[in-house]
Amino acid sequence: LALAGPGLAALVAPPILARVIQAHGWRAGYQAMALVTVLSAPVVLGLLSIGRRKVPAAAAAAAPAALSLAGALRNRIFLRLMGGFVLMSVGVGGLNLHMIPLLTDAGYSLGDAAKVQGLIGLSVLGGRLVMGYLVDRIFAPWVAAAATSLAALGLFALAGVGPAAAPLAAILIGLSMGAEGDIIGYVTARYFGLASYGQLYGLLFGAYTAGLGIGPFILALGEEAFGSYRPALWICGGLLLAGAALMAGAPRFGAVVPPSPRPAPVLPSR
Repeated sequence: LALAGPGLAALVAPPILARVIQAHGWRAGYQAMALVTVLSAPVVLGLLSIGRRKVPAAAAAAAPAALSLAGALRNRIFLRLMGGFVLMSVGVGGLNLHMIPLLTDAGYSLGDAAKVQGLIGLSVLGGRLVMGYLVDRIFAPWVAAAATSLAALGLFALAGVGPAAAPLAAILIGLSMGAEGDIIGYVTARYFGLASYGQLYGLLFGAYTAGLGIGPFILALGEEAFGSYRPALWICGGLLLAGAALMAGAPRFGAVVPPSPRPAPVLPSR
């Protein structure tokens, strides 16, 4: 519920921005987003001040022990999760940015393409609500693997069928994005505890965010090299399936394997 806001914004913003751009140009679109950000800042600060209180020292001390950052970087489960989240974000990140140019190249008007783009925001919103419900009842990496496989199906449909499959692809990608970003925080706490939660979550989410930036670059290179988005869509779909496989093979919670100890130095014989 708390993370539903970005999905709602992704649903509402594209059609509004499309109208601004059609009437006043793309620079006016950036100016409109900047204005909304400035006006939102005092509202956000005000909301954050409601009900603020300090966490009792006893509660803070009760946090379970966790791996250190250095230990996590040598931990097989942590590296598996990082690899899975990067592959998943690369796979979905490209189409999230390229959906509108892909559709306008195929003959869609900017307004119609923005409506399809808005489906991503709608399904992100629904995905976060549904996936949040499911991970309280089903092993979270399996939920992430299932959502990622659905996103791969959407990319394959778009690559094979063409723009007619764009609404389906947008919905399935949104569901995947709604699951993946939320599950990062959940599995970080369940696998590694809270003592180093900020560092570990920051590293996993940073890797996920980096993948979201790499995905659009891959689609752009593919479109430039082949004159079509289809080859890159097949590649991104394959990356999604690889990420789903990594998540599906994650061990049960509580099975964190400590990193292998470093070998003791060999002392010279006297």
